[in-house]
Amino acid sequence: MTIEKVLLPVGRIVGGHPLRTETKTNMKTKQPILKDGKEVSEWRCKIAIPKDQFMQNVWPLLVREASLLHPEIAQGVYPPDYSWKYVDGDSPQTPKGSKIPYNQREGYPGHYVITIATEAFMPSVHKYENGAYRQLAEHELKCGDYVVANVTIKPHNTSDGGLYINPNGFELVGYGTEINYVGMSNPNDLFGGKTYQLPQGASSIPASSAPAGVQMPMMAPQPQQQYAPAPMMAPQPQQQYAPAPMMAPQPQQQYAPAPMMAPQPQLPAPAHDFVQNVTGVPQQGFTQPAAPAVYQQPPVPQMQGGTVPGVTSYPTNGIPPLPQR
Repeated sequence: MTIEKVLLPVGRIVGGHPLRTETKTNMKTKQPILKDGKEVSEWRCKIAIPKDQFMQNVWPLLVREASLLHPEIAQGVYPPDYSWKYVDGDSPQTPKGSKIPYNQREGYPGHYVITIATEAFMPSVHKYENGAYRQLAEHELKCGDYVVANVTIKPHNTSDGGLYINPNGFELVGYGTEINYVGMSNPNDLFGGKTYQLPQGASSIPASSAPAGVQMPMMAPQPQQQYAPAPMMAPQPQQQYAPAPMMAPQPQQQYAPAPMMAPQPQLPAPAHDFVQNVTGVPQQGFTQPAAPAVYQQPPVPQMQGGTVPGVTSYPTNGIPPLPQR
């Protein structure tokens, strides 16, 4: 019978992502599986479980289900190409389509790595917080974190047989260092650790911290805000003062000389208070007063204006050395 909703021991996600789809591939050929001419997608992840926990809590369940269609398995006779959906993390084997052996992958050594997948639906991932479960979004979980998987285990008898291990859901129980395989290829094998002379115009540090002399990307010019100049005060006309009118010169008054008196007979000496007639009177003229100064109006002052690609390779269909029960 099918084992439903069984909790696996705490394990670490070492490949794939429960909330991201990948192309389903044939375990032998590593080619995409087609359905109606289209590639089949599935939600798939790989969980590394410590070997002692796997042998105690997982292996008995796998044997029990596989024995339903292959009774010889219960006697310890294992079909050579049976798909158990796990690999030995200490195996030096390199799966087809990859260049990294299992025992050189982060999180694999000391563990059995089980593959959990479904093409039916995207499973949910929850985290227990403040006395309740909260469903997580894709960005809140990464390859490298620790989870508990709730799975359904079911045998199938297609071709050479194997097991389905389908997820019902996951619980995030701990955070780990992110694991990011780039195409499952060893960069040392791809690039050989060589150093290169940079071409002209290239920098060995990011452009944001490039020293002087390294051309930086220019930012698009921002339009300057225009400010209208402060309005100028209209100049005030200077007040003109007319000079004070000049007084017309007055004609000098002419006095006719006093007529000469006819000589008089000899008279006695004049009295002591007698003043003889003056023969002329001084002329009286007028001095023109100076015109008042003309004052100029002072000028008016002017105002101045102032992504994590998961593991895309699938475990080989060949069985690593099986654990001993």
